[in-house]
Amino acid sequence: MLLTRFELKGQTLLQATVRDITEQHAVEAQVRLAQKMDSIGRLTGGVVHDFNNLLTVINGLAELWLSEAEPDARGRSDIQEIREVGMRAAELTRQLLMFGRRQSGQPVVFDANASITQMDRFLRRLVREDVALMTRLTPGEAPVRMDPGQFEQVLVNLVINSRDAMPDGGVITIASTMVEREALGDGRFPSGPGRCVRLTVSDTGTGIAEETLPHIFEPFFSTKAAGEGTGLGLATVYGVVTQAGGHIDVQSQPGRTTFTIDLPWAGTGEAAQPGSDTAPPAVRSLTDRAILVVDDNAGIRTLVSRTLARKGGQVLEASDGVEALARLAQAERPVDLVLTDLTMPAMGGRSLVNEVRRLYPRVKILTMSAYPWTANEEDPGPALPFLQKPFTRDALETAILEALSRPAD
Repeated sequence: MLLTRFELKGQTLLQATVRDITEQHAVEAQVRLAQKMDSIGRLTGGVVHDFNNLLTVINGLAELWLSEAEPDARGRSDIQEIREVGMRAAELTRQLLMFGRRQSGQPVVFDANASITQMDRFLRRLVREDVALMTRLTPGEAPVRMDPGQFEQVLVNLVINSRDAMPDGGVITIASTMVEREALGDGRFPSGPGRCVRLTVSDTGTGIAEETLPHIFEPFFSTKAAGEGTGLGLATVYGVVTQAGGHIDVQSQPGRTTFTIDLPWAGTGEAAQPGSDTAPPAVRSLTDRAILVVDDNAGIRTLVSRTLARKGGQVLEASDGVEALARLAQAERPVDLVLTDLTMPAMGGRSLVNEVRRLYPRVKILTMSAYPWTANEEDPGPALPFLQKPFTRDALETAILEALSRPAD
Protein backbone atom coordinates (compact mmCIF):
# COMPACT_ATOMS: atom_id res chain seq x y z
CA MET A 1 0.00 0.00 0.00
CA LEU A 2 1.29 3.49 -0.96
CA LEU A 3 0.16 6.34 1.32
CA THR A 4 0.39 9.93 0.01
CA ARG A 5 -0.26 13.06 2.06
CA PHE A 6 -1.19 16.38 0.42
CA GLU A 7 -2.97 19.69 1.12
CA LEU A 8 -6.16 20.76 -0.67
CA LYS A 9 -7.97 24.00 0.15
CA GLY A 10 -6.44 24.15 3.59
CA GLN A 11 -7.27 20.56 4.40
CA THR A 12 -4.80 17.75 4.89
CA LEU A 13 -5.77 14.71 2.85
CA LEU A 14 -4.37 11.21 2.65
CA GLN A 15 -4.50 9.13 -0.53
CA ALA A 16 -3.97 5.38 -0.33
CA THR A 17 -3.08 3.25 -3.35
CA VAL A 18 -3.57 -0.49 -2.90
CA ARG A 19 -2.28 -3.07 -5.36
CA ASP A 20 -3.13 -6.76 -5.13
CA ILE A 21 0.17 -8.65 -5.45
CA THR A 22 -1.19 -12.11 -4.64
CA GLU A 23 -0.63 -13.36 -8.19
CA GLN A 24 2.85 -11.82 -8.27
CA HIS A 25 3.80 -13.64 -5.08
CA ALA A 26 2.45 -16.91 -6.52
CA VAL A 27 4.53 -16.49 -9.69
CA GLU A 28 7.64 -15.62 -7.67
CA ALA A 29 7.13 -18.74 -5.55
CA GLN A 30 6.88 -20.88 -8.69
CA VAL A 31 10.08 -19.34 -10.08
CA ARG A 32 11.96 -19.98 -6.82
CA LEU A 33 10.76 -23.59 -6.78
CA ALA A 34 11.79 -24.09 -10.42
CA GLN A 35 15.25 -22.64 -9.71
CA LYS A 36 15.65 -24.86 -6.65
CA MET A 37 14.58 -27.95 -8.61
CA ASP A 38 17.01 -27.12 -11.41
CA SER A 39 19.94 -26.68 -9.02
CA ILE A 40 19.21 -29.92 -7.19
CA GLY A 41 18.61 -31.66 -10.51
CA ARG A 42 22.08 -30.70 -11.75
CA LEU A 43 23.65 -32.02 -8.57
CA THR A 44 21.52 -35.15 -8.73
CA GLY A 45 22.66 -35.97 -12.28
CA GLY A 46 26.30 -36.26 -11.19
CA VAL A 47 25.60 -38.25 -8.04
CA VAL A 48 23.23 -40.63 -9.81
CA HIS A 49 25.85 -41.39 -12.48
CA ASP A 50 28.24 -42.96 -9.95
CA PHE A 51 25.40 -44.57 -8.03
CA ASN A 52 23.95 -46.19 -11.17
CA ASN A 53 27.31 -47.69 -12.09
CA LEU A 54 27.56 -49.25 -8.63
CA LEU A 55 24.00 -50.57 -8.81
CA THR A 56 24.62 -52.07 -12.25
CA VAL A 57 27.36 -54.26 -10.81
CA ILE A 58 25.60 -55.06 -7.52
CA ASN A 59 22.25 -55.99 -9.07
CA GLY A 60 23.85 -57.75 -12.04
CA LEU A 61 26.09 -59.97 -9.94
CA ALA A 62 23.16 -60.83 -7.68
CA GLU A 63 21.14 -61.86 -10.73
CA LEU A 64 23.99 -63.96 -12.07
CA TRP A 65 24.49 -65.75 -8.76
CA LEU A 66 20.76 -66.48 -8.44
CA SER A 67 20.62 -67.86 -11.99
CA GLU A 68 23.64 -70.13 -11.45
CA ALA A 69 23.08 -71.31 -7.86
CA GLU A 70 21.01 -74.31 -6.84
CA PRO A 71 17.52 -73.56 -5.46
CA ASP A 72 18.57 -74.74 -1.98
CA ALA A 73 22.01 -73.11 -2.05
CA ARG A 74 23.24 -71.66 1.21
CA GLY A 75 22.95 -67.90 1.29
CA ARG A 76 20.40 -67.74 -1.55
CA SER A 77 17.89 -65.82 0.56
CA ASP A 78 20.57 -63.27 1.45
CA ILE A 79 21.40 -62.72 -2.25
CA GLN A 80 17.71 -62.37 -3.03
CA GLU A 81 17.47 -59.69 -0.34
CA ILE A 82 20.51 -57.89 -1.80
CA ARG A 83 18.90 -57.93 -5.23
CA GLU A 84 15.55 -56.64 -3.92
CA VAL A 85 17.25 -53.82 -2.02
CA GLY A 86 19.29 -53.02 -5.12
CA MET A 87 16.13 -52.81 -7.23
CA ARG A 88 14.56 -50.44 -4.71
CA ALA A 89 17.71 -48.32 -4.83
CA ALA A 90 17.48 -48.25 -8.64
CA GLU A 91 13.88 -47.06 -8.36
CA LEU A 92 15.03 -44.33 -5.97
CA THR A 93 17.55 -43.07 -8.52
CA ARG A 94 14.80 -42.96 -11.15
CA GLN A 95 12.71 -40.85 -8.80
CA LEU A 96 15.65 -38.55 -8.18
CA LEU A 97 16.07 -38.06 -11.91
CA MET A 98 12.37 -37.48 -12.48
CA PHE A 99 11.94 -34.79 -9.85
CA GLY A 100 15.10 -33.12 -11.15
CA ARG A 101 13.64 -33.37 -14.70
CA ARG A 102 16.69 -35.27 -15.93
CA GLN A 103 14.92 -38.48 -16.82
CA SER A 104 14.04 -38.05 -20.47
CA GLY A 105 11.54 -40.90 -20.82
CA GLN A 106 9.90 -41.75 -24.14
CA PRO A 107 7.03 -39.31 -24.71
CA VAL A 108 4.22 -40.49 -26.98
CA VAL A 109 0.64 -39.35 -27.56
CA PHE A 110 -1.82 -41.51 -25.62
CA ASP A 111 -5.29 -41.30 -24.13
CA ALA A 112 -5.07 -40.31 -20.47
CA ASN A 113 -8.60 -41.60 -19.85
CA ALA A 114 -7.71 -45.03 -21.22
CA SER A 115 -4.59 -45.14 -19.07
CA ILE A 116 -6.55 -44.25 -15.92
CA THR A 117 -9.18 -46.88 -16.73
CA GLN A 118 -6.52 -49.51 -17.32
CA MET A 119 -4.85 -48.68 -13.99
CA ASP A 120 -8.09 -48.78 -12.00
CA ARG A 121 -7.66 -52.30 -10.62
CA PHE A 122 -4.01 -51.71 -9.72
CA LEU A 123 -4.79 -48.39 -7.98
CA ARG A 124 -7.50 -50.05 -5.92
CA ARG A 125 -4.91 -52.47 -4.56
CA LEU A 126 -2.93 -49.51 -3.22
CA VAL A 127 -5.70 -48.28 -0.94
CA ARG A 128 -7.18 -49.84 2.17
CA GLU A 129 -10.65 -51.33 2.51
CA ASP A 130 -11.88 -48.20 4.27
CA VAL A 131 -10.90 -45.99 1.31
CA ALA A 132 -13.19 -45.74 -1.72
CA LEU A 133 -11.65 -44.94 -5.12
CA MET A 134 -13.89 -43.20 -7.68
CA THR A 135 -13.23 -42.05 -11.25
CA ARG A 136 -15.11 -39.36 -13.14
CA LEU A 137 -13.66 -39.10 -16.63
CA THR A 138 -14.67 -36.73 -19.40
CA PRO A 139 -16.49 -38.46 -22.28
CA GLY A 140 -14.30 -39.42 -25.21
CA GLU A 141 -10.52 -39.30 -25.38
CA ALA A 142 -8.15 -37.08 -23.41
CA PRO A 143 -4.95 -37.14 -25.50
CA VAL A 144 -1.70 -36.02 -23.88
CA ARG A 145 1.96 -36.33 -24.87
CA MET A 146 4.34 -37.66 -22.25
CA ASP A 147 5.99 -40.88 -21.13
CA PRO A 148 3.13 -43.32 -20.28
CA GLY A 149 5.16 -44.92 -17.48
CA GLN A 150 5.82 -41.55 -15.89
CA PHE A 151 2.12 -40.68 -16.20
CA GLU A 152 1.31 -43.86 -14.28
CA GLN A 153 3.94 -42.94 -11.67
CA VAL A 154 2.18 -39.58 -11.17
CA LEU A 155 -1.16 -41.30 -10.52
CA VAL A 156 0.38 -43.84 -8.15
CA ASN A 157 2.17 -41.17 -6.11
CA LEU A 158 -0.92 -38.96 -5.83
CA VAL A 159 -3.18 -41.88 -4.85
CA ILE A 160 -0.70 -43.04 -2.20
CA ASN A 161 -0.40 -39.48 -0.89
CA SER A 162 -4.21 -39.23 -0.64
CA ARG A 163 -4.48 -42.64 1.02
CA ASP A 164 -1.97 -41.67 3.70
CA ALA A 165 -3.89 -38.44 4.35
CA MET A 166 -6.98 -40.48 5.38
CA PRO A 167 -5.99 -42.66 8.35
CA ASP A 168 -9.67 -43.14 9.22
CA GLY A 169 -10.81 -43.83 5.67
CA GLY A 170 -12.50 -41.67 3.07
CA VAL A 171 -12.91 -41.15 -0.66
CA ILE A 172 -10.33 -40.57 -3.40
CA THR A 173 -11.69 -39.17 -6.67
CA ILE A 174 -9.77 -39.13 -9.94
CA ALA A 175 -11.37 -36.89 -12.56
CA SER A 176 -10.57 -35.57 -16.01
CA THR A 177 -12.04 -32.75 -18.07
CA MET A 178 -11.16 -30.45 -20.96
CA VAL A 179 -10.36 -26.81 -20.22
CA GLU A 180 -9.89 -23.98 -22.70
CA ARG A 181 -6.50 -22.30 -22.34
CA GLU A 182 -8.06 -18.84 -22.44
CA ALA A 183 -10.12 -19.75 -19.38
CA LEU A 184 -6.94 -20.29 -17.34
CA GLY A 185 -5.75 -16.72 -17.90
CA ASP A 186 -2.54 -17.09 -15.90
CA GLY A 187 0.09 -17.47 -18.61
CA ARG A 188 0.97 -21.08 -17.79
CA PHE A 189 0.39 -22.03 -21.46
CA PRO A 190 1.05 -20.06 -24.67
CA SER A 191 -1.71 -17.56 -25.39
CA GLY A 192 -4.22 -18.22 -28.12
CA PRO A 193 -6.92 -20.79 -28.75
CA GLY A 194 -6.43 -24.32 -27.60
CA ARG A 195 -7.33 -26.78 -24.90
CA CYS A 196 -5.64 -28.62 -22.10
CA VAL A 197 -6.46 -31.86 -20.33
CA ARG A 198 -7.16 -31.24 -16.65
CA LEU A 199 -6.69 -34.13 -14.23
CA THR A 200 -7.63 -33.86 -10.58
CA VAL A 201 -6.97 -36.19 -7.68
CA SER A 202 -9.04 -35.29 -4.60
CA ASP A 203 -9.37 -36.81 -1.16
CA THR A 204 -11.49 -36.26 1.93
CA GLY A 205 -8.56 -36.44 4.31
CA THR A 206 -7.11 -34.25 7.01
CA GLY A 207 -5.91 -31.56 4.62
CA ILE A 208 -2.53 -29.86 4.35
CA ALA A 209 -1.51 -27.21 6.84
CA GLU A 210 -1.30 -23.68 5.40
CA GLU A 211 2.35 -23.30 6.37
CA THR A 212 3.15 -26.60 4.61
CA LEU A 213 1.56 -25.84 1.23
CA PRO A 214 4.43 -23.67 -0.13
CA HIS A 215 6.87 -26.56 0.44
CA ILE A 216 4.72 -29.47 -0.73
CA PHE A 217 6.63 -30.09 -3.99
CA GLU A 218 10.11 -29.62 -2.56
CA PRO A 219 12.35 -32.69 -2.68
CA PHE A 220 12.90 -34.49 0.63
CA PHE A 221 10.19 -32.41 2.33
CA SER A 222 7.81 -34.71 4.15
CA THR A 223 5.31 -34.48 6.99
CA LYS A 224 5.48 -38.25 7.55
CA ALA A 225 7.36 -39.82 10.42
CA ALA A 226 11.00 -40.73 9.92
CA GLY A 227 11.41 -43.89 7.87
CA GLU A 228 7.89 -43.74 6.39
CA GLY A 229 8.77 -41.99 3.13
CA THR A 230 11.58 -40.63 1.00
CA GLY A 231 10.10 -37.16 0.56
CA LEU A 232 10.34 -37.63 -3.22
CA GLY A 233 6.76 -38.60 -4.13
CA LEU A 234 5.29 -35.15 -4.81
CA ALA A 235 8.65 -33.80 -6.00
CA THR A 236 8.65 -36.57 -8.59
CA VAL A 237 5.11 -35.63 -9.64
CA TYR A 238 6.17 -32.00 -10.02
CA GLY A 239 9.20 -32.93 -12.13
CA VAL A 240 7.26 -35.26 -14.45
CA VAL A 241 4.39 -32.82 -15.01
CA THR A 242 6.59 -29.81 -15.73
CA GLN A 243 8.84 -31.86 -18.01
CA ALA A 244 5.71 -32.73 -20.03
CA GLY A 245 4.97 -29.01 -20.40
CA GLY A 246 2.19 -29.10 -17.84
CA HIS A 247 1.33 -27.34 -14.59
CA ILE A 248 0.37 -28.70 -11.18
CA ASP A 249 -1.34 -26.95 -8.30
CA VAL A 250 -2.88 -27.94 -4.97
CA GLN A 251 -5.72 -26.54 -2.88
CA SER A 252 -6.39 -27.85 0.59
CA GLN A 253 -8.59 -27.39 3.60
CA PRO A 254 -9.69 -29.79 6.32
CA GLY A 255 -11.76 -32.50 4.67
CA ARG A 256 -10.76 -31.74 1.08
CA THR A 257 -7.43 -31.67 -0.76
CA THR A 258 -7.28 -31.46 -4.55
CA PHE A 259 -4.24 -31.77 -6.80
CA THR A 260 -4.91 -30.23 -10.22
CA ILE A 261 -2.75 -31.10 -13.24
CA ASP A 262 -3.13 -29.26 -16.55
CA LEU A 263 -1.44 -30.91 -19.55
CA PRO A 264 -1.36 -29.58 -23.12
CA TRP A 265 -3.98 -31.26 -25.28
CA ALA A 266 -2.29 -33.48 -27.88
CA GLY A 267 -5.13 -34.20 -30.25
CA THR A 268 -3.01 -34.40 -33.40
CA GLY A 269 -1.60 -37.76 -34.45
CA GLU A 270 -2.69 -41.26 -33.59
CA ALA A 271 -2.79 -42.05 -29.91
CA ALA A 272 -0.90 -45.10 -28.75
CA GLN A 273 -2.80 -47.61 -26.68
CA PRO A 274 -1.45 -47.89 -23.11
CA GLY A 275 0.60 -51.04 -22.67
CA SER A 276 0.89 -51.76 -26.39
CA ASP A 277 3.94 -53.80 -27.29
CA THR A 278 6.44 -53.14 -30.04
CA ALA A 279 7.20 -55.75 -32.68
CA PRO A 280 9.55 -58.50 -31.48
CA PRO A 281 13.15 -58.25 -32.68
CA ALA A 282 14.07 -60.13 -35.84
CA VAL A 283 17.22 -61.51 -34.20
CA ARG A 284 16.12 -63.97 -31.51
CA SER A 285 19.42 -65.32 -30.12
CA LEU A 286 22.88 -64.11 -29.14
CA THR A 287 24.47 -67.45 -29.96
CA ASP A 288 27.68 -67.01 -31.95
CA ARG A 289 27.25 -63.21 -32.07
CA ALA A 290 30.51 -61.28 -31.66
CA ILE A 291 30.00 -58.35 -29.29
CA LEU A 292 32.54 -55.75 -28.22
CA VAL A 293 31.84 -54.34 -24.73
CA VAL A 294 33.40 -50.91 -24.14
CA ASP A 295 33.33 -49.36 -20.66
CA ASP A 296 35.97 -47.79 -18.42
CA ASN A 297 34.40 -49.55 -15.41
CA ALA A 298 36.04 -52.99 -15.15
CA GLY A 299 33.23 -54.35 -12.97
CA ILE A 300 30.61 -53.51 -15.59
CA ARG A 301 32.71 -55.01 -18.40
CA THR A 302 33.10 -58.25 -16.45
CA LEU A 303 29.41 -58.39 -15.57
CA VAL A 304 28.21 -57.79 -19.13
CA SER A 305 30.76 -60.21 -20.58
CA ARG A 306 29.71 -63.01 -18.21
CA THR A 307 26.04 -62.36 -18.90
CA LEU A 308 26.44 -62.41 -22.67
CA ALA A 309 28.77 -65.42 -22.63
CA ARG A 310 26.07 -67.41 -20.80
CA LYS A 311 23.75 -66.57 -23.71
CA GLY A 312 26.21 -67.92 -26.26
CA GLY A 313 27.79 -64.64 -27.29
CA GLN A 314 31.47 -64.23 -28.14
CA VAL A 315 32.61 -61.22 -26.15
CA LEU A 316 35.54 -58.82 -26.53
CA GLU A 317 36.33 -56.07 -24.02
CA ALA A 318 37.82 -52.58 -24.20
CA SER A 319 38.23 -49.84 -21.57
CA ASP A 320 37.85 -46.82 -23.89
CA GLY A 321 37.31 -45.80 -27.49
CA VAL A 322 40.96 -46.01 -28.49
CA GLU A 323 41.30 -49.59 -27.25
CA ALA A 324 37.97 -50.46 -28.85
CA LEU A 325 39.15 -49.41 -32.30
CA ALA A 326 42.28 -51.51 -31.83
CA ARG A 327 40.16 -54.50 -30.85
CA LEU A 328 38.00 -54.08 -33.94
CA ALA A 329 41.06 -53.93 -36.19
CA GLN A 330 42.62 -57.03 -34.62
CA ALA A 331 39.46 -59.14 -34.28
CA GLU A 332 39.73 -62.63 -35.77
CA ARG A 333 36.17 -62.42 -37.03
CA PRO A 334 33.86 -59.48 -37.86
CA VAL A 335 32.21 -57.92 -34.81
CA ASP A 336 28.40 -57.87 -34.97
CA LEU A 337 27.75 -55.19 -32.35
CA VAL A 338 29.57 -52.60 -30.27
CA LEU A 339 28.04 -51.99 -26.84
CA THR A 340 29.66 -48.80 -25.56
CA ASP A 341 29.40 -46.52 -22.59
CA LEU A 342 29.09 -42.84 -23.52
CA THR A 343 31.35 -41.21 -20.93
CA MET A 344 34.92 -42.56 -20.99
CA PRO A 345 38.48 -41.20 -20.91
CA ALA A 346 40.78 -41.05 -23.97
CA MET A 347 37.90 -41.35 -26.44
CA GLY A 348 34.27 -41.01 -25.41
CA GLY A 349 31.38 -43.09 -26.66
CA ARG A 350 30.06 -40.58 -29.18
CA SER A 351 33.46 -40.22 -30.86
CA LEU A 352 33.80 -43.99 -30.93
CA VAL A 353 30.36 -44.32 -32.54
CA ASN A 354 31.35 -41.87 -35.30
CA GLU A 355 34.56 -43.80 -36.01
CA VAL A 356 32.80 -47.17 -36.03
CA ARG A 357 30.21 -45.85 -38.48
CA ARG A 358 32.95 -44.54 -40.73
CA LEU A 359 35.26 -47.57 -40.61
CA TYR A 360 32.80 -50.43 -40.03
CA PRO A 361 29.39 -49.38 -41.39
CA ARG A 362 27.94 -52.90 -41.01
CA VAL A 363 28.62 -53.08 -37.28
CA LYS A 364 25.52 -52.42 -35.15
CA ILE A 365 25.77 -50.06 -32.19
CA LEU A 366 24.13 -49.92 -28.75
CA THR A 367 25.02 -47.13 -26.33
CA MET A 368 24.65 -47.18 -22.56
CA SER A 369 25.20 -44.71 -19.74
CA ALA A 370 24.67 -44.18 -16.04
CA TYR A 371 23.61 -40.66 -17.01
CA PRO A 372 20.18 -40.11 -18.53
CA TRP A 373 20.38 -38.56 -21.98
CA THR A 374 19.29 -35.12 -20.78
CA ALA A 375 22.15 -34.98 -18.26
CA ASN A 376 24.81 -36.18 -20.70
CA GLU A 377 26.78 -33.78 -22.89
CA GLU A 378 27.36 -36.64 -25.34
CA ASP A 379 23.65 -37.13 -26.00
CA PRO A 380 23.38 -40.01 -28.47
CA GLY A 381 20.15 -38.63 -29.91
CA PRO A 382 17.12 -40.68 -30.93
CA ALA A 383 18.91 -42.31 -33.89
CA LEU A 384 21.01 -44.55 -31.61
CA PRO A 385 19.70 -47.37 -29.42
CA PHE A 386 20.27 -46.53 -25.76
CA LEU A 387 20.34 -48.61 -22.57
CA GLN A 388 20.02 -46.84 -19.24
CA LYS A 389 22.08 -48.11 -16.30
CA PRO A 390 21.37 -49.88 -14.05
CA PHE A 391 19.80 -52.58 -16.22
CA THR A 392 18.63 -56.11 -15.61
CA ARG A 393 19.93 -59.18 -17.41
CA ASP A 394 16.71 -59.43 -19.44
CA ALA A 395 16.80 -55.73 -20.35
CA LEU A 396 20.40 -56.09 -21.54
CA GLU A 397 19.60 -59.08 -23.75
CA THR A 398 16.47 -57.45 -25.18
CA ALA A 399 18.29 -54.20 -25.99
CA ILE A 400 21.11 -56.09 -27.79
CA LEU A 401 18.68 -58.23 -29.80
CA GLU A 402 16.75 -55.10 -30.84
CA ALA A 403 19.97 -53.32 -31.82
CA LEU A 404 21.10 -56.32 -33.87
CA SER A 405 17.69 -56.35 -35.60
CA ARG A 406 17.91 -52.72 -36.71
CA PRO A 407 18.45 -52.15 -40.44
CA ALA A 408 21.83 -50.79 -41.48
CA ASP A 409 22.12 -46.98 -41.42
